[in-house]
Amino acid sequence: MSRDVIASEGSGDGHVSGRRGRWLLVAAGAVGAVVGAGAVGLAWALSGSGADAHGPEAFTMSGSVVLPVRGSIEAGESSCTGYEGSAYRKVAEGAAVVVFGPDGARLGEGKLGVGRPHDEGNQSITCTFPVSIPGVKAAEGSYQIRVADLSLAKVAAADARSGFTVTFQ
Repeated sequence: MSRDVIASEGSGDGHVSGRRGRWLLVAAGAVGAVVGAGAVGLAWALSGSGADAHGPEAFTMSGSVVLPVRGSIEAGESSCTGYEGSAYRKVAEGAAVVVFGPDGARLGEGKLGVGRPHDEGNQSITCTFPVSIPGVKAAEGSYQIRVADLSLAKVAAADARSGFTVTFQ
C-alpha cells in the first residue's frame, strides 16, 4: 500500500509539504467542513429544533371526530369503529385525517385515535375519535378536514387552534 502524503526530507515530523501535500490539506479541510455541516443538519432534523421545522406558523391541530348513532357504528364496552355496512366503514383507529386550507392546499395529516363509545341516552350511542395533527401550516380563514374517505368537513380557524369537534350525520 502506498502513501500519498509526502514528508519533507529530513524533517521526520510527518508534516505535509509540496503542491500535492497542500492540495491534500485543502481537500481534507473541505471534507471535514462538509461532514461537520452534515452532522449539524442531521442533529437539527432529528431533534426537530431547526428554526423552520414545520414552518414559522405551524401548529398542532387537535380535536375529535364523532360518528352518529344507529346503523353507523359498532360499539363494544371500551371502543368503537364505523359499521362495516355503512358509509363510515373506514372510520377506525389509524384512519387518515388530512387537513386542507381554504384554497384546497394540503396543510397536514394525522391519524384517528381509538374510538370511544358515548351513551347519549334513549339507547343511543355515538363514537368519538381523538385526533392530533402536528405541523399544520397556518392559513387564512377556515380549514377543511377529510376523515378516511368521507366528505370534507369545515373547521373554523379559531377551533383549529383551540380544539375542534366534527360530527358526521
